[in-house]
Amino acid sequence: MWRLIFSFRKILLVRRIEEYLNKLVVAKKISNAHDFPSNRIFLVDHHVCHAASAYRTSGLGRALVITIDGSGDGYSTVVYKGGDGNLEFIAGASEEASLGKLYSNVTLGLGFKKLSDEGKVMGLAACGNPDLFYPIIDEAIRVVDIDRLHFEKKYDLVGNGFARLIKNEYLKRFTREDIAAATQRKFEETVIAIVKHFVDKTGIRHVVFAGGAASNVLMNQKVRELDIVDGLYVFPNMGDGGLSAGAALEVCYWQTHKNSISKIDDVYWGPEYSNEEIREAISRNGLKADWVDKIDDKIAGLICEGYLVARVQGRMEFGPRALGNRSVLALPSSREVVERINKLFKRDEFMPFAPSILEDCAPVYLEKYSYSPFMVETFSVKREFLDKFPAVIHVDGTLRPQVVRREVNPGYWNIIKKVGDISSFYIVLNTSYNMHGEPIVCSPQDAINTFLASGIDYLALGNYLLSGNQVYV
Repeated sequence: MWRLIFSFRKILLVRRIEEYLNKLVVAKKISNAHDFPSNRIFLVDHHVCHAASAYRTSGLGRALVITIDGSGDGYSTVVYKGGDGNLEFIAGASEEASLGKLYSNVTLGLGFKKLSDEGKVMGLAACGNPDLFYPIIDEAIRVVDIDRLHFEKKYDLVGNGFARLIKNEYLKRFTREDIAAATQRKFEETVIAIVKHFVDKTGIRHVVFAGGAASNVLMNQKVRELDIVDGLYVFPNMGDGGLSAGAALEVCYWQTHKNSISKIDDVYWGPEYSNEEIREAISRNGLKADWVDKIDDKIAGLICEGYLVARVQGRMEFGPRALGNRSVLALPSSREVVERINKLFKRDEFMPFAPSILEDCAPVYLEKYSYSPFMVETFSVKREFLDKFPAVIHVDGTLRPQVVRREVNPGYWNIIKKVGDISSFYIVLNTSYNMHGEPIVCSPQDAINTFLASGIDYLALGNYLLSGNQVYV
């Protein structure tokens, strides 16, 4: 059924009819359900939403905007030229021959959850030999005409045919690691070819990414380090969770016709909770907690003593990354902490954890450094520090940092500063506070549920500190 739909979507007229019907039907439903005037309801194309989310928050007047995901409104990969506030469509790849669907098929074929565990394939890639499976994955999608983004596929990607082939045939001949490594290489090579071609064609050397496939942090590093690229910006909520922001930004531009391109400094856009709300949640659950005036100092001390501390303070992050306000924090100096976190939160042992680093120290630890506040790209670690932070460095010698500025998150900056003053390294392990397969915690009750389920050492909830050794009153 889906293959038939995608085949018809190749026809431009069919896409236009689909857009018209969506506007007609969806707008009417919303208008009727919420008593909202239909002329104030706008339908924004899937990839335009992605492109707008990145371009309109990049701070760049001119940018080469590339959106990459599985599929959306007829396309899988789209290239735009951003200039003077306008997004100009240049080329688009079909949904059938999709880089995102190729990666998702491999994810499913290797026994992981499609559209969820692609990061695990990326993590496995560093452990395999890409040469062995590459001749097969190289034929899966071929670039026929890069200027038109015309790709041809050899296998069924829409109906998961390639995933079944991997599961039933290729896993008998190749390891998961080797298949993952070859897939990552193919993905990187194809995206780099697209970037190089359109940078050369447009003369624009600043690249902007969005779309689910832009969460591939290794690929982002390879693009950022290209000589022809002057800078890379990836929208922090690059997947479909960021479509709402892109839609709002694009419609705002349509309505005001203002060239409003702003650079975002943070994504602490979610809800926050008062200490009174936190106290009520603690009391409601019959838990014991201590009030701590200087809670950030206390957190830093506990981290340096070797404890795992969950920090739930301030506004929640918008997007897939915990950036200090809904995080589990620890010293990155021992691999043992990785084993503990994996056991407590039921995570996969081969998945690398990420660090938060003070801005002044990031160029000391990292090769080819550029400011990276959102954990959207990897950096190679300088040789002299490879054995200093084993808990956050992957087997390929890279890490995925959140670089922290004092003015962006003063409390979190203070924690890392105090940890560094004691340990001599201004870096902490930072992983999202949630059980595996669950969303990042938001509310005090979410935080308490995960505290009880995981058995973590400490939970700093606002100014209240809960200890795993003394849970109940």
